[in-house]
Amino acid sequence: MSRELNRLVTAAVVSKSFCELLLDDPAEAIAAGYNGEAFLLTAAEQDLVVSIQAATLQEFAMQLLDLTQSGFDSK
Repeated sequence: MSRELNRLVTAAVVSKSFCELLLDDPAEAIAAGYNGEAFLLTAAEQDLVVSIQAATLQEFAMQLLDLTQSGFDSK
């Protein structure tokens, strides 16, 4: 998983409000950034994050890990 995807998940871990936004509207969460910093995701990474439908951060992270390990090239 790329550094930027790791930053995205980390932001969700430390901020309940960011986590809720990520789960409800991942495109808006990416656009909003976290704590004044943007997420520098590739278009493919953004599409991947937006495609995930999860009710919890654990589900989100598991899906993200599965998708990145199944051949998604984030480099």
